[in-house]
Amino acid sequence: MADEEKEVHIDHDDARAAQTTGVMRYVLGISLLLAIIAMTLVWVIPALSEGEVETAGTATERAEEMREDGVAQENIPGRSDGNPNEAPTSARMAPEPSESDE
Repeated sequence: MADEEKEVHIDHDDARAAQTTGVMRYVLGISLLLAIIAMTLVWVIPALSEGEVETAGTATERAEEMREDGVAQENIPGRSDGNPNEAPTSARMAPEPSESDE
């Protein structure tokens, strides 16, 4: 019964089963720096290689850029009737509100 009441004192290195060298902060810092550099490269390299088609703001501008680049009309997304002068439409357009909805 006397053994159960004794306090056990163990020094820090034995309790952790490791030494505290302070190297982990360098590993985490270098890893963070490498991750930031990698993500920056993944973002910047494709942005530098964008052409005029990718920078066009609207679908009409993109279709016009594709036509200027020599892409065949059937390969340009848009209207199925092939009219290049009309903007593309979607089959899933919202219905027009009726007077009874107001």
